[in-house]
Amino acid sequence: MKHYLIFILGLQLVLLVNCEQTTKLNYQPSQYFDTEGQDSILKEIIHFVAPMPKKADHQTKFDSIFDEHYQLQQKFHQIIAIYHSPKVEDQFYLLIKRPASSIYEKYVGIGIILELNEQKQLSVYEEKFRTWKMDDANLQKKGMLLFDLMVHGKDLKPYYTKNSKGEEYIEFPDDETHFDKVERKWISTRNSAYDMYMEGN
Repeated sequence: MKHYLIFILGLQLVLLVNCEQTTKLNYQPSQYFDTEGQDSILKEIIHFVAPMPKKADHQTKFDSIFDEHYQLQQKFHQIIAIYHSPKVEDQFYLLIKRPASSIYEKYVGIGIILELNEQKQLSVYEEKFRTWKMDDANLQKKGMLLFDLMVHGKDLKPYYTKNSKGEEYIEFPDDETHFDKVERKWISTRNSAYDMYMEGN
């Protein structure tokens, strides 16, 4: 019995060490890109990650008339974590922080997987999650937890609203909302007014 308890304790220690090791990756953006490089990435994705102008749609949002809107939006978005995949060349994981419309100071975290081509242009863009609106402290804590799970290929479903036992982590996706990698936008079975809310907040 004594040897069995020692074995169990040893196994738990090994699992704990392994678990801790998976979260010790360096996610500092400066490890991969300087300020100019981070700005270049934001410029590549800003039309997808930022709220659209009121008079734009998914077909017209790239028109030059909206350039000023997206240039301004880029200043409000921040890359707070980056990880370069060793398995796929030029594949990166990002965690983006952006202000949310709220009477209080709140933010949304967006977990993204993207790939760049040889010209360092966007070839793959997929949003894995968008968090609920939350203050900066909660976003840093919960956003980094979700980002770490995403990097390690872990299941995020326990953090979906229906599974999170009242604790707010992931707003999208949910049972009615998913991200379309081809269209590069969130698709919802809810009404169009809700879709507009999703894109603008």
